[in-house]
Amino acid sequence: MEKTKLVEIRKDLKNKKPDFVRSDYGKKPGLFKKWHRPKGITNKLRLKKRGYYIHISSGYRSPAAIRGFSKNGFELVKVNKIADLKNIDNSSQIGLVSGKLGQKKKLEIVQKAKELKIVLQNINDLDKYVKSVEEDMKLRKNKKHEVSKKKEQKTKEVAEKVKAKETEDKKKLNEEKKLSETEKTDKEEEILKKEKHEKEKILTQKQ
Repeated sequence: MEKTKLVEIRKDLKNKKPDFVRSDYGKKPGLFKKWHRPKGITNKLRLKKRGYYIHISSGYRSPAAIRGFSKNGFELVKVNKIADLKNIDNSSQIGLVSGKLGQKKKLEIVQKAKELKIVLQNINDLDKYVKSVEEDMKLRKNKKHEVSKKKEQKTKEVAEKVKAKETEDKKKLNEEKKLSETEKTDKEEEILKKEKHEKEKILTQKQ
């Protein structure tokens, strides 16, 4: 069967396909919508009772020939590195950039895809993406520069404060030293005066 016909069949199947929701979703808080196989003995979803969510069963899958293809019937080729782009045939394949890649590597792949005129499934407008990423990278670079500048300024201020404190402490220590020296000299003078006075007293007594 032709791919275009199979794509149409898949589209019809997907329109008819119900949402497979886990049991008690919407009744109990904290339960997510993602499908979980019901395990309870009396679970109505497991028993496929009417009036409950639909249980997963065969007959809802896409045709095997176009499984993993895009909506337009193109084969999806996962791109993890620039070298993977060279293996893509534009007539029947389109690229799918891996979600595990970082922004820098992703940008390089997109730029190369733009150069080779390769369509990417998960990036619609290549020019717009390149522009937005470059702007974002520029902003981050400026922000990083500002942060480093602020850090330098802060360390400089801290160093100046430490230096000022050290000089203040030194000054204080010198003042204390000076004060202790003056006190010492005053004490020595007082002792000498006392001794002189006592000598004079003895001399007067002898006379």
